Amino acid sequence: MVPLSGKFALLNLPSGKPRDGVILFTGNVGYVGVQADGSVRNKRGGSMMISTRGWYPRSGVASLLIDQGVNAVEAVELLKRKGVRNVYLVGESRGCLRAMDGLDGGIAGIVLISCMHDEVKIRFGVQDKVPLRTLVIHHQHDRCYGTLPYNAEEFLRWAGPRVEAHWMTGGADDGGHPCRSQTFHGMKGNEGKVVSRIIQFVKR
Repeated sequence: MVPLSGKFALLNLPSGKPRDGVILFTGNVGYVGVQADGSVRNKRGGSMMISTRGWYPRSGVASLLIDQGVNAVEAVELLKRKGVRNVYLVGESRGCLRAMDGLDGGIAGIVLISCMHDEVKIRFGVQDKVPLRTLVIHHQHDRCYGTLPYNAEEFLRWAGPRVEAHWMTGGADDGGHPCRSQTFHGMKGNEGKVVSRIIQFVKR
């Protein structure tokens, strides 16, 4: 647990000095509920960002899970103080929009998972604002209203060669609310594949 922006965040460091690190932004409003003792109150949502945060250090990548209202640039600066040279922003669903608040922090790149690409496109404004190292991870059967696959396809055509795309298939979907974590939108059943692809991207 580390204090950050008047709140708390969860930092997972690998052994040795990490070259690469990711800052994790959960979906919805971004509430994690990190407590001073390192516990997490938001256990109902089942966010992949929360459940997989400890997987990155196994491959030598630092991870920082931040809470709702934490300043993204301050999060980038914290990782850099820990010796991380290449900091990547990783957002899922609405967390992609909060991740974009850290674009001016001197980041190495950004990862957009199950993202609201129409809103992201508006935020970027022009293609030149898209980081040269951008990865889009999207499920071919995402049912969430704001993140349907055709929106991702349109964004990829607009952004051009600045963006890499990784389309997910399979996994699990409980048939419930299409924007929840237990669905293709939440990458249920594909968590390991998502983390592996992110690690491959940041360590290249």
